Amino acid sequence: MSEAAQGRGAVFGRGTRRLFVALAMLTMVVPLAINLYLPALPEIALALGVDVPRIQVSLGVFLLGLGLGQFAGAPIADLYGRRSSALTGMAIFAIGTSGILFSGSFEPFIVFRALQGLGAGVAFVNIGAVVGDLFERQHGARMLGAISAVQAVPRLIGPVSGAALAMAFGWQSTFLLLLLYCLAVGCVLWLWLPETVPQAGTAHERPLVRQATRGYGRAFGHTWALGYVFCLSFSTACLLVYVNDGAFIYTVWFGLSPTQFSGLLAANVVALVIGTVVNFRLLRKHEAHLVTQRACIVQCLATCALLAHVTLMTPMLPIVVALLMVSSGVLGMITGNAAACYLEYFPGIRATASGVAGSLQFLLGGAAGTALSIFHSGTLATAAIASTLCAFLAILTLARARPAPLSQP
Repeated sequence: MSEAAQGRGAVFGRGTRRLFVALAMLTMVVPLAINLYLPALPEIALALGVDVPRIQVSLGVFLLGLGLGQFAGAPIADLYGRRSSALTGMAIFAIGTSGILFSGSFEPFIVFRALQGLGAGVAFVNIGAVVGDLFERQHGARMLGAISAVQAVPRLIGPVSGAALAMAFGWQSTFLLLLLYCLAVGCVLWLWLPETVPQAGTAHERPLVRQATRGYGRAFGHTWALGYVFCLSFSTACLLVYVNDGAFIYTVWFGLSPTQFSGLLAANVVALVIGTVVNFRLLRKHEAHLVTQRACIVQCLATCALLAHVTLMTPMLPIVVALLMVSSGVLGMITGNAAACYLEYFPGIRATASGVAGSLQFLLGGAAGTALSIFHSGTLATAAIASTLCAFLAILTLARARPAPLSQP
């Protein structure tokens, strides 16, 4: 077993801080790749000679590549090692970003955007796998929760920074910044990311296809573990419903300005960070499964209260904002905990297991957003019904989950 893996469950001091920085920087790649370029979409559409709705396909293409990258890259990470897989993913991401900078038409832009997502997925899948390799469930839940909270930074500053860059230097500057950040992440991973897979590099002894088939068979076949995955996916979809419908809720229904809309979205991110901090304290005294269970109940109660408010009364902005912040904030007590409990079941194939979780999360989140768009009634009730359904399904699927014995290797 590698030195890193031998320390599983321990607190490594300075080494842990370096590892956290490396994984936190890696986890920010995806939200930066999404949020930085959004304000520049009209300019990109004009430059490439297409309309805005068509260029918006680039977001869906990126997410598709992200999901495929996680699913395909996960068994490779289990076989060849976390470190080489993460660095390879960032190299692919850098190639895709460089290609975008030189794209003069719509088709190459979309191809390289998909390549970006693919590379991000190959690298991203290693985050949960590394944490699962090095930490037991309680410590892993705290580490994953903290890493997830870091994503709040690009979500808060990404749109503002992207708009400023696009106005000052053109839309390519947003991708140039992304490329520079990608190179910085690669350097940090090279210096501070340990290899946590025992005997990484002896992959020729274990056929990749056979390894992947067996790994995915184990991951999809474990009912108790899948309960955590679906709980995490439905809880996240609950938040994504409001992200997708936020513009309608705040700017159309309540008539707020874009600046006020951005501020209220930021409030949800702040609530998520607060939830993560509270989770840190709760995990000192309570088991991760129990904290997840109670957080899911709170999320369901908040969405039910919101549904009752918007259907039985005249919707009031402060009440809507408060209930949305509650349902967003408790996600900070679900994400890391559910992921850590799930990964505890799969020593040796944690990247494969993480790929299953990531793919299902994006699939269900995208399905919820698509369904919301198709069945939108032009009222606040649509999003409230969708989020309540997602929160209820999160509780229902968590009921099928059981924590693995702490003694499991």
